[in-house]
Amino acid sequence: YQLAGNQRLPVRQSTHLAVVRDAESGQHRLYIDGKLVDQVDTMRPPDKKMFMICGRERQNASDRGLGYSGLIDEIRISRIPRYQGDFVPRPRHETDEHTVALYHCDEGHGDVLTDSSGNGHHGKIEGATWARPMPLSGG
Repeated sequence: YQLAGNQRLPVRQSTHLAVVRDAESGQHRLYIDGKLVDQVDTMRPPDKKMFMICGRERQNASDRGLGYSGLIDEIRISRIPRYQGDFVPRPRHETDEHTVALYHCDEGHGDVLTDSSGNGHHGKIEGATWARPMPLSGG
């Protein structure tokens, strides 16, 4: 399945993206800055072998895969669907009993993305570099 809002993301502006998989309803929803922009009904479970953000597994050595050009500030993966409708994004995510992994992307070094949830789901960074946050406008 694929989720895609019909709007282009702004350049040099902070944007909050949330993807919600609701196992009960079978829906996958995409929110941009707290507003629902797309949803897909599917009961297909996610691939538990690997979870990738902004890419896909390379098929061979010359395959560059799909990429993302931009900065990622935070990533939170939860056991529950966090959002049922439009919402106001918080400036920084915190861990709670429903958090599987929480990545504050300003807390790492080398090729390790540190899981700040305390659950030890550290990530491996491939094809990306650490960058200092740039002053951005927007929310």
